[in-house]
Amino acid sequence: MDAQYAGVVATIIDKLEGGYYHPNMLADGRVKDSTYAKSGETMFGIDRKQGGIINNSSAGQKFWGLIDSANAANNWKWLYMGGELKTQLESLAAEMMYPLYSQYEKKYLSPQAISIVDSDPRLQFNFIYATWNGEGWFRYFAKKLNAAIDSGITNPDELVKVAVQARTDKDAMRAYGWHEDAISLISRGGEKIASFINSLGSSLKEAGKEIYTAVQNRKYQKIGIGIMIGSVVLFGGAMVLYTVLQKRKQQ
Repeated sequence: MDAQYAGVVATIIDKLEGGYYHPNMLADGRVKDSTYAKSGETMFGIDRKQGGIINNSSAGQKFWGLIDSANAANNWKWLYMGGELKTQLESLAAEMMYPLYSQYEKKYLSPQAISIVDSDPRLQFNFIYATWNGEGWFRYFAKKLNAAIDSGITNPDELVKVAVQARTDKDAMRAYGWHEDAISLISRGGEKIASFINSLGSSLKEAGKEIYTAVQNRKYQKIGIGIMIGSVVLFGGAMVLYTVLQKRKQQ
């Protein structure tokens, strides 16, 4: 994970996924839209019940643990972004999603496609967000990009057009067999992405610095704790050995 990846995650959260929702909000009147009746608890577009392995990861447990410790289900407003916890929650979300992105990229994008995607923040944005959309959609978008590259299109500007069209071409989605509700949701997201995708660039790294730093600090803390535990174990072992040798001398 690098600062650009963290910046993409921050942009996805701010521009596309938004903040917190809990079913309690519908029950107590904080949310009045009945279409949320089937929705579960979500934060930054991550569903607590449907998130699978990402929620069971160490980062996932910390993510939802922070939300629980704030009693968000009863205290937070609809679409609240976390206040003082926002950066910490965003950095945990980035950690949660990164293994899936890395896995799907290697599984579905060709080596040439990976090289091009990783070198262009606009294309990387599309595929990091595809991780939020789900594995099936990631595969669908990857097939479109791979096919374009195989046909000889390697200019990133042209490939960005291919990526956006894959998200907005409803007829192609229907022909592929996607459900109409899913088509509507993905195409709306695609239209939003089309409105800002070409403005993404080096600013993503700047946007991701705070999140990336938070992730790195957690890693260093883990290393520090590991060193401390190791030192305690070594010291304890040395003391045991010293005691044994002293007893032998006395004998």
